[in-house]
Amino acid sequence: MMKDKDITKDQPLSELAELRQQITELEKSEIKHKQIEKALHDNEEKFRILVEMDTNGILLETVEGRVVECNTAGAKIYGYSKEEMIGLTIADLVPEDFAKKLPKVITDKETTHGIFVSRISKKKDGTIFPTEIATKIVNIRKKSRLIVYIRDITERKKEEKKLKETRKMFTSLFNSSPEAALYHDEDGCIININPHFTELFGYTLKEIKGRNIDEGMIYPEDKVEEGERLTKKALALKGFTDYETVRKKK
Repeated sequence: MMKDKDITKDQPLSELAELRQQITELEKSEIKHKQIEKALHDNEEKFRILVEMDTNGILLETVEGRVVECNTAGAKIYGYSKEEMIGLTIADLVPEDFAKKLPKVITDKETTHGIFVSRISKKKDGTIFPTEIATKIVNIRKKSRLIVYIRDITERKKEEKKLKETRKMFTSLFNSSPEAALYHDEDGCIININPHFTELFGYTLKEIKGRNIDEGMIYPEDKVEEGERLTKKALALKGFTDYETVRKKK
């Protein structure tokens, strides 16, 4: 008789759900930004309304990088009032070492073509913080302008750091566990096993990864139904489950 622990689906699935949510938000942003750019050409008043309603920071700049329009969200991100933002240059909004590398005139080549990329920005008080920025050249009344979308990702970076630390702790506990342990997805397909699992059952991760826990690899014939039942129970509990049973080695 022995104890066996299955580490269930929580972490991999939560990460997938988080990724899907981020993709959905990005798609929504892209649709909104296309509407803003269309309004910029068609209706100046509509453009201003859409820009002001956007939760992302939005700046309209000359190709030399001087701010001519700014929404409330954009001013808030940098710690300025809207009035203070007008007339500032890109160099005022980035760290000094980055400002030195800025071109005098921004061409289409220097933009991100509307794609968000990671950048380091600078607030009014000098605080350096992480952002995502998308830039694009647009034409307004026969003048080239740079439209800039900004997201403050400070909180996201904090969450990513926290998640990384949690993963590290989880991996350490998982690998150092004195008991055989594995975790699998919601369909029962094995994602990982710890060293003691290999020691106890004789399977390496390469041999067992992706296989279903209920295939009978570690179940005697008379314990297959029990194994399936316990897997369902573990998934329903969304956590750890303890039980005594009989299993077989490779």
